[in-house]
Amino acid sequence: MLAARGTLTIVYCTPWSGSVKRRLAAITLIMFTSFYGCSALRGQDARQVEFSEMFPFEMNESLRLTIPQELRGPHPTRSVRLLLENLSQDSIWIPTEPRAQLFVYSDEASDWIGITDLVVHLADQPLLLYPQGSPFSADVLTVLPELGGGVSVQVRVVVVGYIFSDNAPTDTRVGAYIDISYPQ
Repeated sequence: MLAARGTLTIVYCTPWSGSVKRRLAAITLIMFTSFYGCSALRGQDARQVEFSEMFPFEMNESLRLTIPQELRGPHPTRSVRLLLENLSQDSIWIPTEPRAQLFVYSDEASDWIGITDLVVHLADQPLLLYPQGSPFSADVLTVLPELGGGVSVQVRVVVVGYIFSDNAPTDTRVGAYIDISYPQ
């Protein structure tokens, strides 16, 4: 008889019949797979924990970053056009600098490292996204991460904004991020 409650405990098992051996083998295989599957995810969990500490506010709820099909296409550079959408019923104010922040995760440093966006943004005005459903609730951003040649890396693009109320940005921050794999 087997009982499991967080750990595997063999309560009574005499003699070891074929069916008990098969069950034990199956349970061992499940535990082995779970252990290694979880350890592989620990790296991803550590990345998210570090990211959440850098940006301790709502992400991907009021704002969304995507690469819609109509913005994809052959690019002579590694620039990527992103659609930034306001999903909330509030207006959201996005400051001019930085409009978008780019990061790569360093396993050696166990931290997110900021990288340069080579796109020169000519607009010197903050971006105001109106509530979802209005004609001005979305905008297109272009990013071009500064990467070494032949590098295969995942770049996280982050946009941070503020809820806009009474003709001014509030202290309430919201944000969105998307991971882009390079080379593309």
